Amino acid sequence: PQITQAEWDAKRALASLNTHGASFVQAATPFLTDLVKAVEDGGDMPRKLRIFVATGAQVPRGLAERAGRVLGADVCGAFGTTETCLGALSAPGDEPA
Repeated sequence: PQITQAEWDAKRALASLNTHGASFVQAATPFLTDLVKAVEDGGDMPRKLRIFVATGAQVPRGLAERAGRVLGADVCGAFGTTETCLGALSAPGDEPA
């Protein structure tokens, strides 16, 4: 299922990811930062999350590495436009640029 929130709340998002067994997230880089901080602050790690595709801004390498450790997921960057959706996407295991 697609999981959405009318108003962003990282702790609620973690609960939803676990409730629905989400394995994939595509969201802007600030949402990744918020999820990492929520887990570091005691929130439940998303148990089935495998891939987080960060869009909208470049993902700092340190954040990607930290998120991988904290969330237990591969972090991929993606770029595109509103008109074309994704134009480029990295894959887990790709060397950082």
